[in-house]
Amino acid sequence: MSKCYSHLYIHLSYKCIYFFTRSKHLSFFFNINVKKSKKSDLLCNINLRMFHININLYCMYLKYFEPISNNTKALIENLLEHQIGKNIDCFNSTFPYIEDKDLVLIGIGETSELFRLQFYKLSHNFKNIRIADLGNLKPNCSKYLNDIIEHCLSKNTLPIIISNSDKLLNFLPEHTNNNISNIIVVDKDISLSLEKEVDKTNLSYSSLLLNKKIKLFNFGLIGYQSYYINSKIIGFFDKQNYDYLRLGTLKKHLELSEPLIRDADFMGFNLAALKKIEVPSCSTASPSGLFVEEACQLTYYAGISDKMRFCNIYGYDVFDINENQTPQAISQMVWYFIYGYYNRKHDYPVSMNNFIEFIVNFKTSNYQVTFWKSTKSDRWWMEVPVKEKTKIRHRLIPCSYNDYLEAGNGNLPERLLNAHQRFE
Repeated sequence: MSKCYSHLYIHLSYKCIYFFTRSKHLSFFFNINVKKSKKSDLLCNINLRMFHININLYCMYLKYFEPISNNTKALIENLLEHQIGKNIDCFNSTFPYIEDKDLVLIGIGETSELFRLQFYKLSHNFKNIRIADLGNLKPNCSKYLNDIIEHCLSKNTLPIIISNSDKLLNFLPEHTNNNISNIIVVDKDISLSLEKEVDKTNLSYSSLLLNKKIKLFNFGLIGYQSYYINSKIIGFFDKQNYDYLRLGTLKKHLELSEPLIRDADFMGFNLAALKKIEVPSCSTASPSGLFVEEACQLTYYAGISDKMRFCNIYGYDVFDINENQTPQAISQMVWYFIYGYYNRKHDYPVSMNNFIEFIVNFKTSNYQVTFWKSTKSDRWWMEVPVKEKTKIRHRLIPCSYNDYLEAGNGNLPERLLNAHQRFE
């Protein structure tokens, strides 16, 4: 114990003892139950197993993470009090305490440090939102990301990961407390092959979508460019009743993406979905794609969704210290995600209070559909009858007011019909 900790403070009270430990890179507290015996002696019932787990968790973080760079530390010293770098608990000399945080940032790859140099300069307009920056995951430590994500989600802390690869998407479905999950991806292409003879080692979406062991309920693809996609893959999506929204439709009606994003537990955002001129340091970006403003709107939709539990922005794979446009674009996308989180309404799935029920009768088919409107956010959902307990969390399908009007005219939108099929 003395090798890991430099100080140990003990605070005694009638009901509990708090052990508070600090070292150069570590701080955490541990609760111990206390009982008073007949002989007036204090008997401590110490859960040594839990104490050991806590030690292992924080030692794991110290082992697998690198602190922020000296350049970032120097930047923080010169920032003003309203800027993010002055209001974030970052891995500098002490490792951040995660359990009381709302959001944590994790960097993977050397480019994530260039992101921090831009992100820390932005204004911190998120009162009472607690953010930690865990630093950068050390090279060759990505295999331990499972444990890190699992710990964050178990504490209701939302991880935002900035990385150079889409391989993180394969970690997601394992961390949903045994619930089947929904994933939304913004990408110009999809690295998926339905051919059996093709090597799928580097096709991230193949292992995600074709692995029957993964508990995936719905998958959505936003912003894809048709000339990059095999038509067989779209057929596969139709067969699975998955959602997809091509780039042209998205740019004309950006609001159509909101219900799709609101239905997701996890978001993956490939910078390649943006125009090359917007993100020069994304090697796979093309001349066509989204503008930064549109990308920020999508991340805002993700942040404000009470169902969203994870965000990974990836594709920043060219290290160029003289190129600031790409890290500025990512910084703004992350800022709008946090701004969305700050403006969460805490309606479904957090609470069903302040909901108004609307029932639509389809006279020709003798069928009823129930819609719900939140009076707190004015957002709409369609209810689907659910028998399986594992699917109860997804029983309300996000939709729009126009979807409700269409149903009132006797036309249930195709996306909502597909949602019904996923429950059968």
